[in-house]
Amino acid sequence: MKVAQRMTREFPRVREETPLRELVRALWEGGFSGLPVVDAEGRVVGFVSERDVLEAILPRGLELVASGAPPWPEGWSLEERLRELAEVPVRDCMVREVARVRDDEEDAYAAELMVRQGLEAVPVVDRDGALVGLIRRIDLLKGLL
Repeated sequence: MKVAQRMTREFPRVREETPLRELVRALWEGGFSGLPVVDAEGRVVGFVSERDVLEAILPRGLELVASGAPPWPEGWSLEERLRELAEVPVRDCMVREVARVRDDEEDAYAAELMVRQGLEAVPVVDRDGALVGLIRRIDLLKGLL
């Protein structure tokens, strides 16, 4: 089956200048774990996931401590950091090198790509490179229903 037959067509479009607050709202409301980032012509220029945002929020250089002591600086607050970054643009935490599949490719190719690269979703583009959909792992698994 072709990717076009399995992909999700309706999802929020995110631009590089979209504030993180807006992105997180779109992820939450749509049940997405990540979304493609597009330019003015609708071409994919990046991808941003929940994990990317969390990595931007947490202090740099954290390492898990076996002793169980918190690995963040004293006085550091997740809530405060969330407020600080609410208006930061998506471009500051998105991934720029993005795997993508074409809408006319086989769904098995998309599945293999996701498994090999550990991806939850992949942007789908047409022959001209414009974003036309998003293929998620769950879109591939719906055939079991």
